[in-house]
This record gives sequence, structure tokens and C-alpha cells, in this order.
Amino acid sequence: DGDGGGDGDGDDDDTCDDDDDAYASRGMAFLQQERRAEKRCAEGDAEEGAPTGAVRRQTSRRVLGESERQRRRQLLLRAMRERFISGADAQWFDYSTIDGDAAYDDLEQQSRDAEDKYFDEESD
Repeated sequence: DGDGGGDGDGDDDDTCDDDDDAYASRGMAFLQQERRAEKRCAEGDAEEGAPTGAVRRQTSRRVLGESERQRRRQLLLRAMRERFISGADAQWFDYSTIDGDAAYDDLEQQSRDAEDKYFDEESD
């Protein structure tokens, strides 16, 4: 539904704040590691005739290793996906375009919900 889910008890706002902090911390840690790797690479290259620009970035990628770079990319993509699904990207994305479009509704879930409601009312 795009509103971050939850049951209206107010705890979700705290969870989103914690998620935002964790997301920002992971992003900052990733950037710091990248900068340190680029700096080490640049210092090593200064002795050998330093490459510049894109060549230096390619060199720093080699320092990290392809598997580590892919692992970090997957972590970033997972964090971004979790933020989007939890509704934490409302600053950058208009969730109402999805919430208001019936084409995106989960008809099977709606059917189960309707059945549950029917049987709950019948047992009362």
C-alpha cells in the first residue's frame, strides 16, 4: 500500500527512522571504503606515473576485486529495494501512482481477505 505498512501503533515511524539510519550508515561506509581504496591506488600509482580519471576508477575496482564489488552492489540493491518496498522513498517517488492503479492490485490477496472477512462475520 506504500504507506510503510504497519498497524497504526506508531512503531513503524521509529522503524523507518532506524532503517533510514542503517541505510545511510551502510552507504557512508561503502563510500568511505571506496575513497580509501582509490587513495591507496592513487598513492601507489604516483610512484609509477599515476593514471587519472576513469583509469584510476578502474584501478580501484581491481583493488576491491570483482567478487567484492559485486557483493557490495548486491547489498546496495537489496537496501534500495527494501527502502522502496517499505515506502521510505516517498521523498523521491510518488507511491500514489501505484496505490491508485488497480492493475497493480493483488487479486488473490483481496479474494483471501474477502473470504476471511466473510467467515469472521459468519462466526460472530
